[in-house]
Amino acid sequence: MNPLEIFAKSSLEVTPSLIEYEVGTEVEMILYNYLKLVSENYTNVFVISFFDAHIPFFEYIKRVVGDDGVIDKCNLLPVYSKKEIGTLDGAAPSIVALLGRSIQNRKGRSLVVILGLDYYTAIFGEEHLVQMYPRITNLKVYKEDLSTVSILNTKILSDKTIQIINNFSFNVARLGIERKEETFERYLLLVKTIFVEYNLRKWHYRIENSELVFYE
Repeated sequence: MNPLEIFAKSSLEVTPSLIEYEVGTEVEMILYNYLKLVSENYTNVFVISFFDAHIPFFEYIKRVVGDDGVIDKCNLLPVYSKKEIGTLDGAAPSIVALLGRSIQNRKGRSLVVILGLDYYTAIFGEEHLVQMYPRITNLKVYKEDLSTVSILNTKILSDKTIQIINNFSFNVARLGIERKEETFERYLLLVKTIFVEYNLRKWHYRIENSELVFYE
């Protein structure tokens, strides 16, 4: 199995999951391939989008991959949106309660993808993220057969906040960029999964003809 398959398989068993990234790692391609790996296991896929964070993701997939139905399966739940009707706002408890009520009556196993928490942090501060993250990743209290995966740029966070967030996540994958000889290479590090033999193991990856290629 490649590292994304390992992460995906682990996320199907335990939740919540977290993908940490830094700018330049092509996180959109990682998320797209993750959704392709797991989507057949879910009846519903919800995208919680803070401050319209879904827009660059959707546009990237349409531009780089094309429209193959992955986006069409997503049900958008906007929070603090400037472009979507029915956007939510307010304090963390009220937002999470409204999101919970939006999904609790949907039949079938469901996946929630959370985008834009880094935007939320930049505007409201890390202390608000620390209050929001454990609540929004515990939407399982509203719907038992629910999994969550958050996509978050942790480069903007302090080490203390990253540690808190990781403690609330059962699966953690980290996307980064490092210098290797005369080039820069992207990598995926499995920080935490149920497959302990793969934890803290790193793979490099590149994108060839709209496909992810992993190597060590």
